[in-house]
This record gives sequence, structure tokens and C-alpha cells, in this order.
Amino acid sequence: MIFKRRTNISIAMIASLLLVGLAYAEGPDRYQNSGSNNISYDLPSKFYAGVNLGYSALTDNTVTISGSHTSLDSHGFALGFFGGYKFNETISIEANAMRLGKLKDKGGSSAFPLTYNASLYQLSLDGILSYPIHSGYQYTLSVYGKAGYGVNITDYHYNANNGAVTQSGNSIRGAYNVGLGLNVDLRSNVSARISYTYYKTHYPLPGFGSHHGAHVVSLGLYYNFS
Repeated sequence: MIFKRRTNISIAMIASLLLVGLAYAEGPDRYQNSGSNNISYDLPSKFYAGVNLGYSALTDNTVTISGSHTSLDSHGFALGFFGGYKFNETISIEANAMRLGKLKDKGGSSAFPLTYNASLYQLSLDGILSYPIHSGYQYTLSVYGKAGYGVNITDYHYNANNGAVTQSGNSIRGAYNVGLGLNVDLRSNVSARISYTYYKTHYPLPGFGSHHGAHVVSLGLYYNFS
């Protein structure tokens, strides 16, 4: 009787410990920001891919011919796609494809007839350094800096001063970019970030070279793969 009682007590204790262990395993881990185990957020390294939406402003938009000046509309919608690999919470490398915007004339006048149209794109390979400034159960917030190099692609056509100055073509030139941002890793495989990036750009302007730049503010959303 004593043996049976002790055996029943031992079985009950083991069963209780197993139930507690299972309940703990199924519940969220307060020390893992994802809130659950075995998803990509908890991995020290992972692949990710996403999309950027933003606003771009080009640094130079003034056309000068024979002492006369006019301005182009140089603000535009920026759209991009990216994919990368996080070696750890500090170092990442990613490939970017970005539409930087357009330049176009605001409508020529008899004093300064002008037709201008240019579309700008950027392909680059970027290195990213991040530093977490807050880690909690719901999310981790990090600041980051980035720098990259690639090619700036510009499709352009313009006709100025009644055809006195005409040019069109496709320019592919090497170009760098640098930027800063804030990144938020959420309680799932999804992360978000907001950033400012300066891109070196190449687009010809009548009477004023082709080396310029673009300021881009964007919001990115991306998925971390397990």
C-alpha cells in the first residue's frame, strides 16, 4: 500500500512537472522580443526582403540657356525594392533597386520654350551598421547608418529654345549613397524602418553639367525569412 501510494505520488509529480513545462514552452518568452520561439526574429542571422515608399527631391533643377533661367519640377514619388542578409543585430548587407523620381518641365513659354523629361533609377549594394537602443517584449528599436555604391540610370530627353539645344539618351554611371534611419523589429517576422538617404545622381541639364544629387525620405516594410 505504501509502495503504491508513493508510486502514485511520483507519477502525479512527474505529470505536473510535464504539464508546467509544456505550458511554459507554449507561452511567450519574455526575453525574446518576438514573443514566440523558432521564428526568424529569434535567429542571429537571416535573409529578408521588402519594399520602400518615399519622397525624393533632386538638388538641381535650374536650366540656363543664353543667360535665361527656368526651373523644372523635380519632386517626386520614390519606390524601391530590397533584399538582404543580417549577419547579426549589428551588421547587414543588402541589394537595393530604387526609382528616385522624375524631372519635367512646368510648361514652356515663348520667352523660354522648353520640353524636358528625365526618369532616374538607382541600383546599389549597401552595407548597414545598426545599434539597438531599446529592446522589449513588443519590439526592438535600432538606429542605423548605411553606405553603398552602384549605378545611377537616367533616361532623358529635352528640347530647349525651339530646338537650338536638343539631347536624349540613356546614362549609366557609377554612384554612391549614404543614409541614416530607425528600424523596428516587431513581434513577428515583419520589420519596419524609416530612413533618409542621399544619392549621387547623373542627369544632364542644358547649360549646367550632369553631376547632381537626390534627397530621399522613405518608409520601408520587410519580411524576415526563417
